[in-house]
Amino acid sequence: MLNAGNRTPDLYRGYEMPVAESPLVGRDHVLTDLGIALTAAAGGVGGCLVISGPAGIGKSRLLGVAATLALQLKMSVAHGRATELDRASPLITLLSALGRCEPQGMDLTGLTDVAGTRFSLIDRVGEAIEDYVRARSLLIVIDDAQWADELSALALRVFVPALSSSPVMWLFGRRPVPVRSPGQDTIDHLIVEDARLLPLDPLPDKAVAELCAHVLGAHPDATVLALAARGGGNPFLLEQLFAAMRDAGQVFISDGVATMAGDELPFSFLAAVERRMRMLSPDARRLLEVGSVFNRPFTVHAAADLMGQPAAELVPAADEALDAGTLVGRGSELAFRHDLVREAIYNNLSRPVRSALHREAAIVVRGDGGSAVEVADHLIRSEHNGEGPAVAVLREAAAHVAGSAPSTAADLILRALEMIDTEDPIRPQLVADAVLLLASAGRLAEASELGEGALRLGLDAAAEAGLLLGLAEALKHAGQNTAVVEYTGRALARNEVPEPVRAELLAIRAHALLYVDEMEEADRVAAEAAARGTAVGQHRASVFGLVARSVVARARGNLDEAAEQARQAVEIADTVGGEARHRHPRLWLAGALATLDRFDEADVIYAEGHREADQLGTAWSQPLWHFYRASLLMWGGRLDDAEAEAEAGIRIAERLTALQLSIPLRALMAQVAIHRDELGIAQLHLQKAQGLLADGITAASEDLTWSWALFQEATGESKAAVDTLADLYRGLPGRLLLLANDPGAAAKLVRIAQRVGAPAQAEATGVAIRQLADMNPSIASLAGAAAHAEGLLTADPETLHRAVEHYRSSPRRLAKASAIEDAAVAVRSVRRRDTVPLLEEALGYYVDSQAPRDAARVERRLRELGSRRVKRADTTGGLTPWSTLTRSELRVVRLVAEGLTNREVANQLWLSPHTVDSHLRHVFTKLAINGRVELTRMFLHQVPVVIS
Repeated sequence: MLNAGNRTPDLYRGYEMPVAESPLVGRDHVLTDLGIALTAAAGGVGGCLVISGPAGIGKSRLLGVAATLALQLKMSVAHGRATELDRASPLITLLSALGRCEPQGMDLTGLTDVAGTRFSLIDRVGEAIEDYVRARSLLIVIDDAQWADELSALALRVFVPALSSSPVMWLFGRRPVPVRSPGQDTIDHLIVEDARLLPLDPLPDKAVAELCAHVLGAHPDATVLALAARGGGNPFLLEQLFAAMRDAGQVFISDGVATMAGDELPFSFLAAVERRMRMLSPDARRLLEVGSVFNRPFTVHAAADLMGQPAAELVPAADEALDAGTLVGRGSELAFRHDLVREAIYNNLSRPVRSALHREAAIVVRGDGGSAVEVADHLIRSEHNGEGPAVAVLREAAAHVAGSAPSTAADLILRALEMIDTEDPIRPQLVADAVLLLASAGRLAEASELGEGALRLGLDAAAEAGLLLGLAEALKHAGQNTAVVEYTGRALARNEVPEPVRAELLAIRAHALLYVDEMEEADRVAAEAAARGTAVGQHRASVFGLVARSVVARARGNLDEAAEQARQAVEIADTVGGEARHRHPRLWLAGALATLDRFDEADVIYAEGHREADQLGTAWSQPLWHFYRASLLMWGGRLDDAEAEAEAGIRIAERLTALQLSIPLRALMAQVAIHRDELGIAQLHLQKAQGLLADGITAASEDLTWSWALFQEATGESKAAVDTLADLYRGLPGRLLLLANDPGAAAKLVRIAQRVGAPAQAEATGVAIRQLADMNPSIASLAGAAAHAEGLLTADPETLHRAVEHYRSSPRRLAKASAIEDAAVAVRSVRRRDTVPLLEEALGYYVDSQAPRDAARVERRLRELGSRRVKRADTTGGLTPWSTLTRSELRVVRLVAEGLTNREVANQLWLSPHTVDSHLRHVFTKLAINGRVELTRMFLHQVPVVIS
């Protein structure tokens, strides 16, 4: 009777070894590092380690030892191993590991159904992990991580940093392979970010001698060591070589010394495997040959079907292979003890035999309900004349995984294209499918090359327009707006383009034109998109066209019109639903409301809209929600909260490869850093954003130019700042977008120009902000900004005082503080007694906003006036760590200390989980701690102090 379970240690089923297991010689340094990391993880501090090396070097053994130690430390262990065929099943690598949690299982209810968008799936898995580690620390081990499926690889990119504050330890075994794969790329990315790499080198001579002594049971002589030298210091290869010699009776031991004898020494691993195969019965050898074709763990029934005999007849052969240690049991399946053994047996099969077995395996896998990818893989390897079935299966497989693993789906379609003739009638459709999938996966260069090649071959108008539309939309998200204008223009030039597609092309073109400073043309195209979309029922085009018009209205200074255009878009989306909602017009409505000083309404919309985006799975919009809300928070003087939002947005944008959105987010982070007097950090953000521009990614001129100028002004380079702002000054008063979004920028523009003696630029700014204020007379911030700029231009204290009065009802705390500060300086010569109270008021706003650079400037002014007031902006380190936490951070800490997960905290505070994670990172830095467990202990100890 088959009893594989008796040969599978309960402790760690993922990494079975024979009973007479050889010692881990030569790996003391790795074991020490593992012990330190696991001890920290057991104490609540997460982390990530990667054990890397070639096949057979000992990675799996070390992973098994780590799992054993983790269980001894009372941690839970989730363990899995990826295979090359994992690409067929999104999330299979990670879910398989999490599904084998010991000693207590993880609740994965509903996660085995991978319906939905890939980011919603990832979020659900993250929630399951967070919920699990409330009670105990967790070690997640994945061997052969280089073969992880695309969605698991993406999830690991997200979870390793996101769960770093949780008691989760990640341990990966990775074999470097010559071809790129999602798993390989993810491991490389994690190593660059912060994961610890533990490379396994070949065993040194001393360790090789110890290993030989253990395997042979005697001290090795020169003949043994000479043979061992051919093993290249690889412990698994050495074990196989000497086990083959021992089994063949070619090892002689005398006086405790082992000697090799005989003429047929297996000088290669393949020879050693072949030698050991000869010791098995024909049925056992046949089982191993058949099993090697599956390229994954297999059942006895599947092998029997492939061999054409009853499963019961194979049980003795399976037991024999298990006893020999060639196979190991994994639940109800059999697996090769090491993939090197499987590869050796497979490669020893003749080509005709391999082809025949693969052809039959395709039938068996299909009959067992296996994945279309696996079926297609066997059909391809069978080298059978009938590419039609293989192509059909590849298309089926691509359709199955496209939603959650677009890169994998693209590879499947590309493989299908390799199998058909250039004249095949299905080729144009396959090319279109591949282009859209490549673009969706962020592989834009490949998508463009393939798409251009297809266009050169000639397509009908509908097919060409559809192809160009897909490319344009993908390039738009990637920030390649110049290319978007080109592609949409080519498509729109064809008269035969279907009207719904034409409306979509126009809408996307309008948004691209916004970013290449073609506002007038953008408005014309957007109006046409909205009209055509309404006429033909392509409502998502109508919505996108209207919000583009809202941006143009803002740039022209028509702020009520901007809000109305966005509100119309929202009404259409809410009424029609479907794809129209996926355009998220509330993003632009909230932005328009912010220009009208309706900050509270805008903030509610951002919070609710972000939740809607989570529900709809529209990942592309996530960085935008973070950017707009971060901007609102910065203007409102909540710099720490703005930074947390922007950081979250950057992480998501990079995860999505939506690099266009990284530019405004980094520009905003630079402004926050300038207010904090962290000029080095500001410069780093600006340089990264500039690098994206150098790569061809476009951005609105207000996004980066303004932040660069503020940095230059802060570093005493006002002349360079004026040069940087030349186009912006020149565009006034025609383009008012910067002033509409941030009225306080007007005073800064005037001040920068005045410092270098550029009166024309200063006057142009004054005219522009006055025009904007007159166009929108009910907006307090614009009235205050206009008076502020005028007061600076005329050096008139009364005008500056009027600016302060206008700003009293404004939610823009930093702009208000700046006006108060300038008013205080202006009245110093005429009403000196009013100066100190005004400076103290400005200082209060700056301190509350966590803007130490501005606060320090005001304090210097107060000291010059001989003020004895107590310094409020303590940046010298005199504050306790807990007192440096912001109100938002304290709210997060309180809920985390109650045991809530990031998502639960987010739900209570109306934030995104990514923003919560940003707040926690700041808290850990301020308190000099590493994890949630330590944070909870500290909070419970500090509660009276924190509350006070």
